[in-house]
Amino acid sequence: METLPATQKIGPSSSAPDVSFFDITLGPRGPYQVIITPEDIARWSRLYDDNHPWYRGPSPWGFAIAPPSILYYPSQMFLGRYLIGQSPGATLPGGFARYVLENLAPIPVGQPLVVRGDVFDKFVRRGRGYVLYRLEASCEGVVVQRHWKSWAFGLTPEEAAQFPEKPSEPREELAGPALETIGPLSYEVTLERMAEFEGPGERNAHTDPALAREGGRPLAQGALSFGLLSRLLTEHFGRGYLVGGAVDVRFIARTYAGERLFAWGELVRVENETALLRVWAEKADGTRVTVGTARARVV
Repeated sequence: METLPATQKIGPSSSAPDVSFFDITLGPRGPYQVIITPEDIARWSRLYDDNHPWYRGPSPWGFAIAPPSILYYPSQMFLGRYLIGQSPGATLPGGFARYVLENLAPIPVGQPLVVRGDVFDKFVRRGRGYVLYRLEASCEGVVVQRHWKSWAFGLTPEEAAQFPEKPSEPREELAGPALETIGPLSYEVTLERMAEFEGPGERNAHTDPALAREGGRPLAQGALSFGLLSRLLTEHFGRGYLVGGAVDVRFIARTYAGERLFAWGELVRVENETALLRVWAEKADGTRVTVGTARARVV
């Protein structure tokens, strides 16, 4: 069984090139294997300033566990080396559009995880190409996590005309006044962190000002705000988020190197011993860059 890296990209090579919108086909992927090492835990914790004691052990389950956002890269790599967000000549940008993560069991350190997934939809919306895919990770037959992702690609008008057009879906909102405010959790988005997140040898718009499209300002990865929100929920709810919790966010604005993010949550109601929340990440000026909902068991 092929082993995917836990917290890095597949290294660049002629046999593993970056994948484009046109390379991705509908259908199943896997199984693959992932093993999270203590070194992976240290790397992920360093990237997010996330030093929860359960990551070193012991945890309430009796063993060291991994941060719930740590399977981000396996959920990318099972499609290929990486995703390209822009076709040459495209005027509309691409990038991470939506990420849904469901925690079903703690993620163990040092044990093989089996990863399976599939690409279940591919279409064009407002001139961008979208790929929808999902992943399931299990350990010894027990599902520990499920993911659902949407990735957008910038296409030329000629490329977009080759694929079916789908209308926008209404964004689900969690209505109601806030019963409790959670946060803020603050995080400095530095170029050094962005480069480390990409990994050694990666030169792109996330790491090199010369390649950045927006006036030489490198664009931060959406996974940074996502991981910050997941960290906020872990710190506040603990076991209630790590088993039975979930987060569903959309990426609606861009963050650049040198900016600071703040993660927030608002408890809206509790149903059947489950807390339902609005969550978002915003910049210092109040611009929201990532918005969505979350849930956690009340334990």
